[in-house]
Amino acid sequence: MSQTYSEDELIAASGHILYEIDTLYSTASLWKALSTKLQYDHNAGLTTATMTCSCSSPYAIGGKEDNSDKIIMNALIESYGIHLRTLYEFLGQFNEKKNSKNKSDDILVKHFIKDNQILKKLKAAVRNLKRVHEFINKSVAHLTYKRIEYKKLNQALPIIESMNELINPIKIFVENAEHLVRKNDILALLAKMKAL
Repeated sequence: MSQTYSEDELIAASGHILYEIDTLYSTASLWKALSTKLQYDHNAGLTTATMTCSCSSPYAIGGKEDNSDKIIMNALIESYGIHLRTLYEFLGQFNEKKNSKNKSDDILVKHFIKDNQILKKLKAAVRNLKRVHEFINKSVAHLTYKRIEYKKLNQALPIIESMNELINPIKIFVENAEHLVRKNDILALLAKMKAL
């Protein structure tokens, strides 16, 4: 049985949901601006080949060159990936699995939406991001051997495409959530996301 939270707690939690959406958009926007400057492919994302070691250490791949742009790109990609992962798990209710190690204080979508049909609709709406979620888990959130495979295949995090995949699920959430504050701010962010 899920814990019940007060209206004040849900309103406070709303600010964190807005933060996740805003940071997702902001990192994607900054990534696109910098990748334009560096002439990266916006649709493909920055490949893992360029995500290898990006420090300016003399021991880094590439030696003693200025890698500050690559460091910034990697930080944007990693930040974007973590916020995408958080929203994917929140909207798709993947952080609610039985026997999960998650703490009981996780903010869950079912705290805001009680209608099971809407919850099922949300879960289905994020289904296309499963591959992206795995990529983030294996190449950003965890140190894995799968990173090596991604690099060999020259696979990348599709930033703009994956952000666009979240627009509809976020809209469904906003339209159906109780005690969600700053809905207009979230809808304005969704318009910016579409325009990016």
